[in-house]
Amino acid sequence: MALQDAEKIVGETIRKIRRKKGVTQEQLADLAGINRTHMYRIENGQVKTTIGSLQRIANALQVRVRDLVRNV
Repeated sequence: MALQDAEKIVGETIRKIRRKKGVTQEQLADLAGINRTHMYRIENGQVKTTIGSLQRIANALQVRVRDLVRNV
């Protein structure tokens, strides 16, 4: 699997969990301490996501990091 494919899958998983929890992208960005534009790029698989960003996103969504990357 190409890195780009993995990033898209992680982004799609984040989006799915975020929507299921009723959180907007802007709210998630604020809760995770991530720039709104960067959060958009993460969800769209346009950037390589660091473990630190994944941890902050997981904490904000009240899930584990492995929940975000389980389909990769």
